[in-house]
Amino acid sequence: MVINGSTRVDDAFILPYKDFRDFFTLEFLDKRGRRWSGYIRADDEAIRLSPCKKRHERLAHEYHNAFHLLQDAPLPLPKEPPSDEFI
Repeated sequence: MVINGSTRVDDAFILPYKDFRDFFTLEFLDKRGRRWSGYIRADDEAIRLSPCKKRHERLAHEYHNAFHLLQDAPLPLPKEPPSDEFI
């Protein structure tokens, strides 16, 4: 997952699933059970999920602007061309 903080300068966190998979469990979904929500603290670059009364956090400074981690990532799926099947 890439969390981008700016459109003008490099300010992104590259979070490999293998390192953060424990964040994406059912126990950390929001109250509606639909999404994960969290934030990155600016002072120490800790990523924190805190739905309800549970909390999970990890320091993430080593993932800040770590674009080298994307080198072996699969390419995004190409957009499908518009279909004229129903025209």
